[in-house]
Amino acid sequence: MADYTLRDLEVSAEEVIMRKIKNINFAKTILWLALKFEKDDFVYANELAKVLKTTYTRAYQILTHFVDLGLLYHKKMSSNMVCFYPTKNDGKIVIEKYIKFAKRTLGIK
Repeated sequence: MADYTLRDLEVSAEEVIMRKIKNINFAKTILWLALKFEKDDFVYANELAKVLKTTYTRAYQILTHFVDLGLLYHKKMSSNMVCFYPTKNDGKIVIEKYIKFAKRTLGIK
């Protein structure tokens, strides 16, 4: 019988992203964020709520989950609004490497 530790059971953020990218809303969010970050440096939860046709609270939860996965980071502004910014690695936005998988999920070529 093999000895397993808790570290053996931990799942990396990369594995979680690859599992979740098969979800249609997750894939839509990845593509929308990639397009949005080409124009702007930040995004608000209410903008995502309009795209996904959901509530502000749910959009905020989704973006916070992206923060937990290391794809975004957030800053609270002087108002009650929270800005979400892309995480960059060597000057490239981290989300860009998942665009191909998101398109495959949505059936876009």
